[in-house]
Amino acid sequence: PAYNCDPEIVVNKTADMNTLLAGEQVIFTITVENFAVDAATNLVLTDVLPSELTLDSAIPSFGTWNDPDWTIGTLYPGEIHTLTLTATAKQLLTETTVTNIVINAQDQTDSNSLTDDPSEAVTIQPKLDTDKDGISDDDETALGTDPNNPDSDGDGILDGQEVIDGTDPNNDCDSIGGNPLP
Repeated sequence: PAYNCDPEIVVNKTADMNTLLAGEQVIFTITVENFAVDAATNLVLTDVLPSELTLDSAIPSFGTWNDPDWTIGTLYPGEIHTLTLTATAKQLLTETTVTNIVINAQDQTDSNSLTDDPSEAVTIQPKLDTDKDGISDDDETALGTDPNNPDSDGDGILDGQEVIDGTDPNNDCDSIGGNPLP
Protein backbone atom coordinates (compact mmCIF):
# COMPACT_ATOMS: atom_id res chain seq x y z
CA PRO A 1 0.00 0.00 0.00
CA ALA A 2 1.00 3.60 -0.51
CA TYR A 3 1.78 5.54 2.64
CA ASN A 4 0.89 9.15 3.25
CA CYS A 5 3.33 11.79 4.51
CA ASP A 6 0.53 13.29 6.60
CA PRO A 7 -0.96 11.34 9.52
CA GLU A 8 -3.54 8.91 8.15
CA ILE A 9 -5.45 6.53 10.43
CA VAL A 10 -8.16 4.48 8.75
CA VAL A 11 -10.92 3.03 10.92
CA ASN A 12 -13.47 0.56 9.57
CA LYS A 13 -16.35 -1.17 11.31
CA THR A 14 -18.49 -4.09 10.18
CA ALA A 15 -21.32 -6.10 11.72
CA ASP A 16 -21.93 -9.79 11.11
CA MET A 17 -25.68 -9.08 10.81
CA ASN A 18 -27.72 -5.96 10.30
CA THR A 19 -31.12 -7.27 11.41
CA LEU A 20 -31.57 -9.27 14.59
CA LEU A 21 -34.21 -10.29 17.07
CA ALA A 22 -34.15 -9.20 20.68
CA GLY A 23 -31.92 -11.63 22.55
CA GLU A 24 -29.69 -12.35 19.56
CA GLN A 25 -26.03 -11.39 19.38
CA VAL A 26 -24.31 -9.15 16.87
CA ILE A 27 -20.54 -9.12 16.37
CA PHE A 28 -18.92 -5.82 15.45
CA THR A 29 -15.39 -5.93 14.03
CA ILE A 30 -13.34 -2.74 14.15
CA THR A 31 -10.07 -2.46 12.27
CA VAL A 32 -7.59 0.37 12.48
CA GLU A 33 -4.62 0.82 10.17
CA ASN A 34 -1.87 3.43 9.93
CA PHE A 35 -1.27 4.59 6.34
CA ALA A 36 1.26 7.28 7.35
CA VAL A 37 5.05 7.15 7.15
CA ASP A 38 5.27 7.96 10.87
CA ALA A 39 3.78 6.27 13.91
CA ALA A 40 0.54 7.48 15.44
CA THR A 41 0.92 7.95 19.20
CA ASN A 42 -1.52 7.76 22.10
CA LEU A 43 -4.15 6.21 19.84
CA VAL A 44 -7.48 5.51 21.55
CA LEU A 45 -10.65 4.34 19.83
CA THR A 46 -13.92 4.93 21.64
CA ASP A 47 -17.00 2.82 20.95
CA VAL A 48 -20.06 3.55 23.09
CA LEU A 49 -22.71 0.97 22.28
CA PRO A 50 -26.28 2.21 21.85
CA SER A 51 -28.41 1.60 24.95
CA GLU A 52 -30.46 -0.98 23.04
CA LEU A 53 -27.41 -3.30 23.03
CA THR A 54 -25.66 -4.99 25.95
CA LEU A 55 -21.91 -5.61 25.65
CA ASP A 56 -21.05 -9.28 26.15
CA SER A 57 -17.36 -9.26 25.29
CA ALA A 58 -14.58 -7.16 23.80
CA ILE A 59 -11.46 -8.81 22.39
CA PRO A 60 -8.65 -6.56 21.14
CA SER A 61 -5.89 -8.03 18.98
CA PHE A 62 -3.53 -5.50 20.57
CA GLY A 63 -3.74 -2.98 23.39
CA THR A 64 -6.32 -2.91 26.15
CA TRP A 65 -10.10 -2.57 26.41
CA ASN A 66 -11.66 -0.55 29.22
CA ASP A 67 -15.27 0.05 28.18
CA PRO A 68 -15.80 2.11 26.03
CA ASP A 69 -12.13 2.75 25.17
CA TRP A 70 -9.73 0.61 23.16
CA THR A 71 -6.27 1.93 23.96
CA ILE A 72 -3.64 0.99 21.39
CA GLY A 73 -0.96 3.54 22.24
CA THR A 74 1.49 3.62 19.33
CA LEU A 75 0.36 2.40 15.91
CA TYR A 76 3.30 2.05 13.54
CA PRO A 77 3.11 2.53 9.76
CA GLY A 78 1.42 -0.42 8.09
CA GLU A 79 0.14 -1.92 11.35
CA ILE A 80 -3.41 -3.22 11.48
CA HIS A 81 -5.21 -4.08 14.72
CA THR A 82 -8.68 -5.46 15.30
CA LEU A 83 -11.26 -5.21 18.08
CA THR A 84 -14.16 -7.66 18.19
CA LEU A 85 -17.22 -6.57 20.17
CA THR A 86 -20.06 -9.00 20.85
CA ALA A 87 -23.35 -7.50 22.00
CA THR A 88 -26.87 -8.75 22.69
CA ALA A 89 -29.98 -6.91 21.51
CA LYS A 90 -32.37 -5.93 24.30
CA GLN A 91 -36.11 -6.58 24.11
CA LEU A 92 -37.85 -3.53 22.67
CA LEU A 93 -41.52 -2.74 22.14
CA THR A 94 -41.08 -1.73 18.50
CA GLU A 95 -38.60 -2.36 15.72
CA THR A 96 -35.70 0.03 16.21
CA THR A 97 -32.63 0.83 14.12
CA VAL A 98 -29.56 1.95 16.04
CA THR A 99 -26.20 3.13 14.76
CA ASN A 100 -22.97 2.13 16.47
CA ILE A 101 -20.09 4.54 15.83
CA VAL A 102 -16.42 4.32 16.75
CA ILE A 103 -14.24 7.43 16.96
CA ASN A 104 -10.46 7.71 17.14
CA ALA A 105 -8.16 10.18 18.85
CA GLN A 106 -4.37 10.40 18.74
CA ASP A 107 -1.63 12.99 19.18
CA GLN A 108 -1.48 13.69 15.44
CA THR A 109 -4.26 15.30 13.40
CA ASP A 110 -5.65 12.72 10.98
CA SER A 111 -5.56 14.06 7.41
CA ASN A 112 -8.61 11.93 6.51
CA SER A 113 -7.42 11.71 2.90
CA LEU A 114 -8.57 8.07 2.90
CA THR A 115 -12.16 7.15 3.65
CA ASP A 116 -13.10 5.75 7.05
CA ASP A 117 -16.21 3.60 7.64
CA PRO A 118 -16.63 3.93 11.42
CA SER A 119 -20.32 3.09 11.83
CA GLU A 120 -22.79 0.24 11.46
CA ALA A 121 -26.57 0.38 11.66
CA VAL A 122 -28.44 -2.61 13.05
CA THR A 123 -32.19 -3.12 13.21
CA ILE A 124 -33.51 -4.82 16.32
CA GLN A 125 -36.85 -6.56 15.97
CA PRO A 126 -38.79 -7.33 19.13
CA LYS A 127 -39.72 -10.91 19.92
CA LEU A 128 -43.38 -11.66 19.32
CA ASP A 129 -45.54 -10.40 22.21
CA THR A 130 -49.11 -11.29 21.18
CA ASP A 131 -50.83 -9.78 24.25
CA LYS A 132 -48.54 -6.69 24.43
CA ASP A 133 -47.80 -7.16 28.15
CA GLY A 134 -44.05 -6.63 27.81
CA ILE A 135 -43.13 -10.33 27.92
CA SER A 136 -42.39 -12.17 24.69
CA ASP A 137 -44.50 -15.21 23.84
CA ASP A 138 -41.41 -17.43 24.28
CA ASP A 139 -40.78 -16.03 27.76
CA GLU A 140 -44.47 -16.36 28.68
CA THR A 141 -44.30 -20.06 27.78
CA ALA A 142 -41.23 -20.46 30.01
CA LEU A 143 -42.97 -18.57 32.88
CA GLY A 144 -46.20 -20.51 32.48
CA THR A 145 -48.26 -17.39 31.77
CA ASP A 146 -50.78 -17.02 28.95
CA PRO A 147 -49.26 -15.33 25.87
CA ASN A 148 -52.78 -14.30 24.80
CA ASN A 149 -53.75 -12.67 28.12
CA PRO A 150 -51.78 -9.62 29.31
CA ASP A 151 -52.89 -10.24 32.94
CA SER A 152 -52.70 -14.01 33.42
CA ASP A 153 -53.70 -13.95 37.11
CA GLY A 154 -56.42 -11.28 36.74
CA ASP A 155 -55.06 -9.00 39.47
CA GLY A 156 -55.05 -5.84 37.34
CA ILE A 157 -51.28 -5.77 36.85
CA LEU A 158 -49.82 -6.68 33.46
CA ASP A 159 -47.65 -9.80 33.52
CA GLY A 160 -44.63 -7.81 32.32
CA GLN A 161 -44.98 -5.30 35.16
CA GLU A 162 -45.24 -8.14 37.69
CA VAL A 163 -41.98 -9.61 36.41
CA ILE A 164 -40.33 -6.18 36.76
CA ASP A 165 -41.84 -5.76 40.27
CA GLY A 166 -40.67 -9.21 41.33
CA THR A 167 -44.19 -10.53 41.92
CA ASP A 168 -45.67 -13.70 40.44
CA PRO A 169 -47.73 -13.08 37.28
CA ASN A 170 -49.54 -16.37 37.99
CA ASN A 171 -50.59 -15.47 41.56
CA ASP A 172 -53.28 -12.85 42.14
CA CYS A 173 -52.61 -12.97 45.91
CA ASP A 174 -49.27 -11.19 45.68
CA SER A 175 -50.82 -7.79 45.00
CA ILE A 176 -53.52 -5.60 46.50
CA GLY A 177 -55.61 -3.31 44.36
CA GLY A 178 -53.29 -3.68 41.37
CA ASN A 179 -50.22 -2.82 43.45
CA PRO A 180 -47.55 -5.36 44.39
CA LEU A 181 -47.21 -6.22 48.06
CA PRO A 182 -44.16 -4.77 49.82
